[in-house]
Amino acid sequence: MKAPTSTLGKAVVAGLAIFGGSWLGAAVNSRRVAKRNPSGASAAAAFGATTGGLIVTAAGAGLAMSKNEWNGVGQMTALLGSLGYAAAAIGGIGPIDRVLAKGSGSQPKILTASTADSGKTFALNVGDSLAVALPAAQSGATWKWTETPSAGVVNGPSQSTQAVAGGSNEIDTFVGSGNGTVTLAAALTPSGGGAATATWTATVVVGNGVNPPVVPATTTPAASTPTAA
Repeated sequence: MKAPTSTLGKAVVAGLAIFGGSWLGAAVNSRRVAKRNPSGASAAAAFGATTGGLIVTAAGAGLAMSKNEWNGVGQMTALLGSLGYAAAAIGGIGPIDRVLAKGSGSQPKILTASTADSGKTFALNVGDSLAVALPAAQSGATWKWTETPSAGVVNGPSQSTQAVAGGSNEIDTFVGSGNGTVTLAAALTPSGGGAATATWTATVVVGNGVNPPVVPATTTPAASTPTAA
Protein backbone atom coordinates (compact mmCIF):
# COMPACT_ATOMS: atom_id res chain seq x y z
CA MET A 1 0.00 0.00 0.00
CA LYS A 2 1.35 3.36 -1.02
CA ALA A 3 1.50 6.15 1.51
CA PRO A 4 -0.68 9.21 0.80
CA THR A 5 1.22 12.26 -0.35
CA SER A 6 -1.36 15.03 0.10
CA THR A 7 -1.83 16.80 3.41
CA LEU A 8 -5.51 15.83 3.46
CA GLY A 9 -4.71 12.20 2.78
CA LYS A 10 -2.13 12.12 5.58
CA ALA A 11 -4.59 13.77 7.97
CA VAL A 12 -7.32 11.24 7.13
CA VAL A 13 -5.05 8.25 7.66
CA ALA A 14 -3.62 9.74 10.88
CA GLY A 15 -7.09 10.52 12.20
CA LEU A 16 -8.31 7.00 11.45
CA ALA A 17 -5.26 5.53 13.17
CA ILE A 18 -5.81 7.59 16.32
CA PHE A 19 -9.53 6.82 16.32
CA GLY A 20 -8.87 3.12 15.85
CA GLY A 21 -6.34 3.02 18.68
CA SER A 22 -8.68 4.89 21.00
CA TRP A 23 -11.65 2.68 20.15
CA LEU A 24 -9.63 -0.50 20.62
CA GLY A 25 -8.26 0.71 23.96
CA ALA A 26 -11.73 1.65 25.18
CA ALA A 27 -13.29 -1.64 24.10
CA VAL A 28 -10.60 -3.85 25.61
CA ASN A 29 -10.30 -1.99 28.90
CA SER A 30 -14.03 -1.53 29.53
CA ARG A 31 -14.75 -5.18 28.77
CA ARG A 32 -12.07 -6.35 31.16
CA VAL A 33 -13.26 -4.09 33.99
CA ALA A 34 -16.97 -4.72 33.38
CA LYS A 35 -16.51 -8.39 34.26
CA ARG A 36 -15.41 -7.42 37.76
CA ASN A 37 -17.18 -4.14 38.34
CA PRO A 38 -19.87 -3.10 35.81
CA SER A 39 -20.22 0.36 37.36
CA GLY A 40 -16.61 1.13 36.51
CA ALA A 41 -16.88 0.26 32.80
CA SER A 42 -17.38 3.85 31.63
CA ALA A 43 -14.34 5.16 33.49
CA ALA A 44 -12.32 2.19 32.22
CA ALA A 45 -13.40 2.95 28.64
CA ALA A 46 -12.27 6.57 28.97
CA PHE A 47 -8.91 5.51 30.37
CA GLY A 48 -8.52 2.84 27.68
CA ALA A 49 -9.34 5.31 24.91
CA THR A 50 -6.78 7.77 26.24
CA THR A 51 -4.14 5.06 26.48
CA GLY A 52 -4.87 3.68 23.02
CA GLY A 53 -4.72 7.10 21.39
CA LEU A 54 -1.49 7.90 23.21
CA ILE A 55 0.12 4.68 21.99
CA VAL A 56 -0.79 5.50 18.39
CA THR A 57 0.52 9.06 18.81
CA ALA A 58 3.82 7.72 20.15
CA ALA A 59 4.02 5.22 17.28
CA GLY A 60 3.43 8.08 14.84
CA ALA A 61 6.28 10.03 16.39
CA GLY A 62 8.56 7.05 15.95
CA LEU A 63 7.47 6.58 12.34
CA ALA A 64 8.06 10.27 11.68
CA MET A 65 11.75 9.84 12.46
CA SER A 66 12.17 6.99 9.99
CA LYS A 67 13.14 7.24 6.33
CA ASN A 68 10.10 5.20 5.36
CA GLU A 69 7.66 6.69 2.85
CA TRP A 70 5.10 6.66 5.68
CA ASN A 71 7.08 9.12 7.76
CA GLY A 72 4.81 11.94 6.55
CA VAL A 73 1.80 10.07 7.96
CA GLY A 74 3.76 9.53 11.16
CA GLN A 75 4.42 13.25 11.43
CA MET A 76 0.75 14.02 10.90
CA THR A 77 -0.27 11.39 13.47
CA ALA A 78 2.10 12.81 16.07
CA LEU A 79 0.89 16.34 15.31
CA LEU A 80 -2.84 15.54 15.49
CA GLY A 81 -2.40 13.38 18.57
CA SER A 82 -0.42 16.09 20.38
CA LEU A 83 -2.93 18.78 19.45
CA GLY A 84 -5.81 16.56 20.54
CA TYR A 85 -4.31 15.80 23.94
CA ALA A 86 -3.33 19.43 24.46
CA ALA A 87 -6.90 20.54 23.70
CA ALA A 88 -8.31 17.88 26.03
CA ALA A 89 -5.94 18.92 28.81
CA ILE A 90 -6.79 22.61 28.44
CA GLY A 91 -10.51 21.88 28.24
CA GLY A 92 -10.34 19.67 31.32
CA ILE A 93 -8.64 22.23 33.58
CA GLY A 94 -11.92 23.90 34.58
CA PRO A 95 -13.89 20.71 35.37
CA ILE A 96 -10.95 19.15 37.21
CA ASP A 97 -10.43 22.29 39.29
CA ARG A 98 -14.14 22.30 40.20
CA VAL A 99 -13.98 18.66 41.28
CA LEU A 100 -10.87 19.25 43.35
CA ALA A 101 -12.33 22.36 44.94
CA LYS A 102 -15.55 20.55 45.76
CA GLY A 103 -13.63 17.65 47.24
CA SER A 104 -11.49 19.87 49.45
CA GLY A 105 -14.60 21.59 50.74
CA SER A 106 -16.40 18.38 51.61
CA GLN A 107 -13.87 16.96 54.02
CA PRO A 108 -15.46 15.55 57.18
CA LYS A 109 -15.52 18.09 59.98
CA ILE A 110 -15.32 17.57 63.73
CA LEU A 111 -17.57 19.57 66.04
CA THR A 112 -16.72 19.77 69.73
CA ALA A 113 -19.13 20.17 72.63
CA SER A 114 -18.62 20.73 76.35
CA THR A 115 -20.87 20.69 79.38
CA ALA A 116 -21.85 24.28 78.56
CA ASP A 117 -23.42 23.06 75.29
CA SER A 118 -26.00 20.84 76.94
CA GLY A 119 -29.42 21.31 75.34
CA LYS A 120 -28.08 22.58 72.02
CA THR A 121 -28.68 21.24 68.50
CA PHE A 122 -25.75 20.20 66.32
CA ALA A 123 -25.87 19.89 62.51
CA LEU A 124 -23.68 17.24 60.87
CA ASN A 125 -23.30 15.74 57.43
CA VAL A 126 -22.67 12.04 56.96
CA GLY A 127 -19.06 11.40 57.97
CA ASP A 128 -18.84 14.41 60.29
CA SER A 129 -18.14 13.88 64.00
CA LEU A 130 -19.38 15.33 67.25
CA ALA A 131 -16.87 15.04 70.10
CA VAL A 132 -18.47 15.55 73.51
CA ALA A 133 -16.04 16.50 76.29
CA LEU A 134 -17.34 15.63 79.75
CA PRO A 135 -15.41 16.07 83.01
CA ALA A 136 -13.84 12.70 83.79
CA ALA A 137 -15.88 10.71 86.29
CA GLN A 138 -15.11 11.52 89.87
CA SER A 139 -14.52 8.91 92.53
CA GLY A 140 -17.66 6.85 93.04
CA ALA A 141 -19.50 8.16 89.96
CA THR A 142 -19.42 7.43 86.22
CA TRP A 143 -20.87 8.96 83.07
CA LYS A 144 -23.44 6.74 81.40
CA TRP A 145 -25.23 7.39 78.13
CA THR A 146 -28.87 6.96 79.03
CA GLU A 147 -30.08 7.70 75.51
CA THR A 148 -28.05 6.78 72.44
CA PRO A 149 -29.31 6.59 68.84
CA SER A 150 -29.42 3.69 66.44
CA ALA A 151 -26.50 3.25 64.04
CA GLY A 152 -28.73 4.38 61.18
CA VAL A 153 -28.20 8.06 62.00
CA VAL A 154 -25.01 8.24 64.07
CA ASN A 155 -22.46 5.68 65.24
CA GLY A 156 -20.84 5.75 68.66
CA PRO A 157 -19.76 6.69 71.10
CA SER A 158 -16.07 5.89 70.84
CA GLN A 159 -14.29 6.97 73.99
CA SER A 160 -10.92 8.52 74.80
CA THR A 161 -9.40 10.71 77.52
CA GLN A 162 -8.02 14.24 77.20
CA ALA A 163 -5.79 15.86 79.82
CA VAL A 164 -6.89 19.34 80.88
CA ALA A 165 -5.80 21.75 83.58
CA GLY A 166 -6.78 20.36 86.94
CA GLY A 167 -7.81 16.92 85.68
CA SER A 168 -9.05 15.27 82.50
CA ASN A 169 -12.04 15.04 80.18
CA GLU A 170 -13.80 11.99 78.87
CA ILE A 171 -14.23 12.42 75.10
CA ASP A 172 -17.22 10.61 73.60
CA THR A 173 -17.29 10.84 69.80
CA PHE A 174 -20.30 10.22 67.56
CA VAL A 175 -20.08 10.01 63.75
CA GLY A 176 -22.94 10.86 61.39
CA SER A 177 -23.97 7.83 59.33
CA GLY A 178 -27.36 8.64 57.79
CA ASN A 179 -30.10 11.27 57.43
CA GLY A 180 -32.18 11.89 60.51
CA THR A 181 -32.51 13.52 63.91
CA VAL A 182 -31.53 11.89 67.18
CA THR A 183 -31.21 12.80 70.84
CA LEU A 184 -28.13 12.13 72.96
CA ALA A 185 -28.32 12.01 76.74
CA ALA A 186 -25.75 11.19 79.42
CA ALA A 187 -25.88 11.19 83.21
CA LEU A 188 -23.21 11.22 85.90
CA THR A 189 -24.48 8.60 88.33
CA PRO A 190 -23.11 7.25 91.60
CA SER A 191 -21.61 3.79 91.28
CA GLY A 192 -23.72 2.57 94.19
CA GLY A 193 -26.95 3.85 92.65
CA GLY A 194 -29.05 6.91 93.29
CA ALA A 195 -29.94 10.09 91.47
CA ALA A 196 -27.69 11.57 88.81
CA THR A 197 -25.53 14.44 89.96
CA ALA A 198 -25.16 15.89 86.44
CA THR A 199 -26.69 15.37 83.01
CA TRP A 200 -25.88 16.31 79.42
CA THR A 201 -28.23 16.24 76.42
CA ALA A 202 -28.15 17.36 72.80
CA THR A 203 -30.03 16.98 69.53
CA VAL A 204 -28.07 15.91 66.46
CA VAL A 205 -29.40 16.54 62.96
CA VAL A 206 -27.59 14.63 60.18
CA GLY A 207 -27.77 15.43 56.45
CA ASN A 208 -26.13 13.69 53.48
CA GLY A 209 -24.14 16.59 52.02
CA VAL A 210 -26.47 16.93 49.03
CA ASN A 211 -29.41 17.82 51.27
CA PRO A 212 -27.78 19.71 54.18
CA PRO A 213 -29.07 19.06 57.69
CA VAL A 214 -32.00 21.28 58.61
CA VAL A 215 -31.65 22.58 62.15
CA PRO A 216 -34.91 23.43 63.95
CA ALA A 217 -35.54 27.15 64.32
CA THR A 218 -35.72 26.80 68.08
CA THR A 219 -33.95 24.47 70.45
CA THR A 220 -35.61 23.16 73.58
CA PRO A 221 -33.20 23.33 76.53
CA ALA A 222 -32.36 20.15 78.34
CA ALA A 223 -34.50 19.38 81.35
CA SER A 224 -31.38 19.19 83.50
CA THR A 225 -28.16 21.04 82.86
CA PRO A 226 -24.74 19.83 84.03
CA THR A 227 -23.78 20.65 87.56
CA ALA A 228 -20.65 19.92 89.50
CA ALA A 229 -20.64 16.55 91.16
